Amino acid sequence: MSIDPRFLPVLPYIFCIVAGYLMGTVNFAWLIAKKKGFDIRTRGSCNAGTTNAGRTMGVAVAGLVLACDVCKAALMVWLAGVLFRESACIQTVTAAACVAGHLYPFYLEFRGGKGIAVLLGSALALDWRLFVILLVGIAVITFLTDYMFIGTLTAAFGYWVWFLASGRSVWDLVLMLLVVALIFWKHRANFLRFTAGKELGIRASIFQSKRKVPQN
Repeated sequence: MSIDPRFLPVLPYIFCIVAGYLMGTVNFAWLIAKKKGFDIRTRGSCNAGTTNAGRTMGVAVAGLVLACDVCKAALMVWLAGVLFRESACIQTVTAAACVAGHLYPFYLEFRGGKGIAVLLGSALALDWRLFVILLVGIAVITFLTDYMFIGTLTAAFGYWVWFLASGRSVWDLVLMLLVVALIFWKHRANFLRFTAGKELGIRASIFQSKRKVPQN
């Protein structure tokens, strides 16, 4: 059975959406915690991501989780650009699919991480200098404020500003803005705790892990 030629331009997007989502669902924080005998979604902040991996398993594990999450997105976005370079917005579509998979993995009751590491991975695939700037920005802002979510959300918005400044298409800008908005939405509990004066700083939450961490 032949494929309608009018349908052919859509195939790269379908492939990258499915492959990007599935790659995004590989949750290393959950996998490592499972190897250690517990479900990370039941401890610490109950979030299956880098920061909670640090809270529950230590800074070294958090670094490993961050590296793995960055690499999975970087690989997918890079491959999309290599294989389908003629398809407009294909790398942005792939990055969005990876973030969606990380946030809402089907096998974890759609309870995944918060997407920042995956967003950093897509930045690495597009421009390593952007990746370094965002990573350093997160570190500096987190150090100055003591709140990881402020550093990461600033980086997410900075990523979109880079898209705007680099002359990306309207579709790229709209799609990435939706991704950033979704990441902000996933951090809504952090905002609520912060405004109520109940958000735990990064030094207390990781380096004083014996203290009780509020639910996320």
